[in-house]
Amino acid sequence: MNLRLLLAALAAAVLPAGPGLAYGPAAKPAAPASAAKPAASPHAAKPGAPVPGAKPAAPAAAFPVAEKGTDAGIYAQLKAPLFDERFASFPVARIEDEVIELRELTETLAGAHESRAMSDKAGRTDHVAALDRLIDSRLIVIEARDSGMDELPEVAAQLKAYRETALLTALKDRTTRGAKADPAEVERLFRDIVREWKVRSVLFPEEKDAREASAQIAGGKSYEEVTRAAVAAKKAYGGEESQVLPTSKVLPHVADMLKAMEVGKVSAPFQVQGGWTVLRIDGVNYPENARARADAEAQALTAKKTELLKTYYDGMVKRWVKIDEALLKSIDFEAPKPGIEALKKDKRTLIRVTGDKPVTVGQLAVELEKQFFHGYAEAAKAKKINKVKGIFIDAQVSKIVVPKEARRLGLDQTAEYKQKVADNDNSVLFGTYVDKAIAPGLKVQDPELKAYYEKHRAQYSLPAFYKLETLAFYDLKAAQAAVDKLRAGTDYKWMRTNAEGQLKSSDLAFALEGNTVSAKSMPPEVAKSLAGAKKGDYRLHSEGVGHYVIHVIDEIPASEQPFDEVRESIVKQVAADRIAQAIQEAAQKLRAAHEVKIYLTHIGS
Repeated sequence: MNLRLLLAALAAAVLPAGPGLAYGPAAKPAAPASAAKPAASPHAAKPGAPVPGAKPAAPAAAFPVAEKGTDAGIYAQLKAPLFDERFASFPVARIEDEVIELRELTETLAGAHESRAMSDKAGRTDHVAALDRLIDSRLIVIEARDSGMDELPEVAAQLKAYRETALLTALKDRTTRGAKADPAEVERLFRDIVREWKVRSVLFPEEKDAREASAQIAGGKSYEEVTRAAVAAKKAYGGEESQVLPTSKVLPHVADMLKAMEVGKVSAPFQVQGGWTVLRIDGVNYPENARARADAEAQALTAKKTELLKTYYDGMVKRWVKIDEALLKSIDFEAPKPGIEALKKDKRTLIRVTGDKPVTVGQLAVELEKQFFHGYAEAAKAKKINKVKGIFIDAQVSKIVVPKEARRLGLDQTAEYKQKVADNDNSVLFGTYVDKAIAPGLKVQDPELKAYYEKHRAQYSLPAFYKLETLAFYDLKAAQAAVDKLRAGTDYKWMRTNAEGQLKSSDLAFALEGNTVSAKSMPPEVAKSLAGAKKGDYRLHSEGVGHYVIHVIDEIPASEQPFDEVRESIVKQVAADRIAQAIQEAAQKLRAAHEVKIYLTHIGS
């Protein structure tokens, strides 16, 4: 379970524009954030008071900058712009030795903002509730750790794997920082993407006629003379005008052939749909295209980064690793003897790494068997294993030298790395606690599901669908007259062909030529004009410069989805609601066992 997603999903409202934070005295230890009130302090600065020597800033907040003991009553206030990275590590709350930082709150609020924006709802962000959820989640994480869930084999493996992945990412970022795409490579890739050929071609239904024409051109006759004669003899078609072939519309093998040809050259006959063709290149263009250039720059930058990473990796391997190539070459992982079981026990050193344990033949054999777990014997018979043993050697080396190099550079001690690891640990432990301590005790029964269905019937209804076509007029009276005539029996197609004053296609706000659309997907104003419409109806709708006659070709009325059809989705929703409630209840119990201090007093300008 992703902690960030859960907190965002549980958020109550969107983030107001231009927020800042205010911090003051801590709340009472066991009180939830929603009940916290700023305590008066004779030493606290007045809200909004400038900090001496500080530049004017965006809406800000006050933080405690010193705290002696657990019940200290002297606080200082400091304005802190909500999304300023320089204040990201400031504490907004503390659970004993666990600190909740400002960045965690802003990430939660940002997630709530996106969630609300997508659901098209608005409102003032309840930052107190957001902080409450952060405190609740951290209490759950503390409980999971105290219960030893971080020591469960599957959890410990997950946490370790992330640490290694994060180190790899950190090393990649450091190695490729500042990388720039080669301009010449960008231009080459760009031209490959946008290249278009101006060609003249003819289609021969029969291969022999295409080869005969090609031979005549090779013998000295002009392309025009030969193809014109073939068309006149009804042996070929086309050839009258040049056509443009962009790379995106040409099959790869044809594109490769065209790239190798010079302007003015004629191709050998090659097969296409419907026969054989012989074409001549009359020109090559490279039209400017902003999107294609951006794609080329991205590809070139990726290639440059890959080059830098390979060079750096090869240097690491050369510096630290020694592979016994002779031993590796001598081992046949596909031979019946000694066989995979014997090789798994082979203690001979295959890879030596400076400062680390060696990798044995047996370790490599184990990894190979894992790869072909469901068919090692079959893979051995098919001669697939020896071909990939080099890849697995590289994988073993990479798992050792990449973390080793990252730690040598101190990347595991950076604030960014520690933050990522802590966030992942919290997320994994939170999800583990929910999965193992909360979810198993929650049973959702049919009566509860049916009660939810009855309460939310509107959510489980299919909208009306309409198959529509339209006529559009500049003049309202002309549109109304058309509606009247159509309702009186005038043929729709005749009206479309003969009615005067119809909108030009460039002035149409929309066009529905036999399209089927749902009432929910169409613009609200159009849906309103069609309310209650039945098959065969004509409705008048005005929008922009036009007045539209909408013909309802067919209509499928709105309908409710039966309970059995939506049961599974209701199970998920009810279970999620129950889990969220259970998490909150568990956290409230944990508050009584932990000292909770809250420093945030308000967010605002």
